[in-house]
Amino acid sequence: MPTIPGQPDAVLEPTIVKSLGDIGIRVTSETIPAEQFTQKLLAKSFAVAPARNTRDNPWTDVQKQLIVGAGSNPFGTERPELDEMIQALRTATTSEESDAAAQEIGNYVFDEAWFIPLYDASFVIGHAPEVDILSQVGINVLPIRNYLPAK
Repeated sequence: MPTIPGQPDAVLEPTIVKSLGDIGIRVTSETIPAEQFTQKLLAKSFAVAPARNTRDNPWTDVQKQLIVGAGSNPFGTERPELDEMIQALRTATTSEESDAAAQEIGNYVFDEAWFIPLYDASFVIGHAPEVDILSQVGINVLPIRNYLPAK
């Protein structure tokens, strides 16, 4: 497992190593510079790696995390049953179909432990009525330019 000094996930490393060790999974870590993370991840240098994911729309998340060739799937793992769920999401024609397919995919990858969520970095924004907030896909913490005078 890579550890990048100074990154928020680095402080979780001892907890991750101990928790997995408690259930019989031996984890060793390698300290690497941040600029090597993506290269080493795509080169399959690590069996597991911490990642911070955004909450985009479900189809974007699937493309970034689950399909063969996705950055969060460097080993190209695929399952026929998951491929069927992904196809259902891809071809959904109503929001109800899309929501149902996304929920099924979410349940599957959770049950199969494709990812192990450690925490949710959600935040609450409070603001005055004279300020509008422009949400932005792919970003969890909005830059100041997304706060605008209300119309």
